[in-house]
Amino acid sequence: MRAILLAAAARAMERVDVRGDGGIWKRVVVAGSGRAPEPLEGIRCAYSGRLSDGSEFDANPNWGFTLGVGEVIKGFDDGVATMRVGERSEFEVRFDYAYGEAGLPGRIPPRATLFFDITLLEIVAAEPRDRLALPESSSTTPPA
Repeated sequence: MRAILLAAAARAMERVDVRGDGGIWKRVVVAGSGRAPEPLEGIRCAYSGRLSDGSEFDANPNWGFTLGVGEVIKGFDDGVATMRVGERSEFEVRFDYAYGEAGLPGRIPPRATLFFDITLLEIVAAEPRDRLALPESSSTTPPA
């Protein structure tokens, strides 16, 4: 039994190359027990985003978007698509899956690798972005 637990713990610490090209790396921190989302479904997640120096550039405890329609950066979209409800994972997103060569002036440096801690809270009915019910405290600026 101990060997099984140690093997499971080792797998949980492994990083997985989401796209197969080193552009998005994922490490599961807490496994989810729910289903994985499908493209065009509404997603609610908690996340924080950090730069390579450790400084936080964005965070939200209850944020919504529609999966697979370009509302967020490619690395965020592709990363969340690999998650299950209840899962918490860490992602390393290379610049070409984030804000590209230019970055986001004043917020994200050029060619920046980004680090996200994301928890998939729930899958909701997909609705147009302006009708997705968000709490007053939620950011209206997606990580895209």
